[in-house]
Amino acid sequence: MSAVDLVSAYTMLDLNGACNATAATYDRNRRAGAVNAWGNSLPAEEVPFGRILQVAGVPFMLPDKGDGPDHVEAVGQSLPLPGRAPVEAIALLCFGEMGEQQAILTVLGRNRTAVRVVATVPGWLAEPSSRQEPPPGHAAARQDPTARQDPTARQDPSGDPAVEVAFRCSHLHYPGGYEIAAFRPAVLSWLGRLPTPVEPVRLRLDTNPLFHLLAVTLLHGAVAHAG
Repeated sequence: MSAVDLVSAYTMLDLNGACNATAATYDRNRRAGAVNAWGNSLPAEEVPFGRILQVAGVPFMLPDKGDGPDHVEAVGQSLPLPGRAPVEAIALLCFGEMGEQQAILTVLGRNRTAVRVVATVPGWLAEPSSRQEPPPGHAAARQDPTARQDPTARQDPSGDPAVEVAFRCSHLHYPGGYEIAAFRPAVLSWLGRLPTPVEPVRLRLDTNPLFHLLAVTLLHGAVAHAG
């Protein structure tokens, strides 16, 4: 796909101004970690902050990484969207805290239209399974009942067609300056198709601070239906 096609097919949101929590820490500041109550965090050296990451052909723009917040916790906020073309699907780079988590997303459009999808992703420490059935605690992604289902959607080893492992870190940061190699946190990608195209104005996140969001990409036109 050419650069022009890429621009017309996807809109990668800039979340730098919306970040409200810290998911990753460098070795020098592990105590700033705040993903969970124990102060765990992703190793920032292994997260492609400030760069474009492609997962199953969908590009995501990660926020820049400084010493402050680096991602979005869903606490009922509303994010502005560029209304440049109708949106047919939405993709998230995200993970759940304390097991599987759900986020209710509402795309608000012109003429007061509103379309809702529900993203369900496993926890950041869940390991993908090679079995046919989903592993315990990993339910299929739930969408609005009226949403179109794409039989050609890519499937990950967990059996959930909407979720893929974007990247998995080599270890989990603890605030005490140590790590346990057996715990390898992952960031997931989730793709949900809207029941009807929307000329977007805003994206509203319902409140669930256990749902962590690193990037959002809007899909336009035929690319939203590609396998």
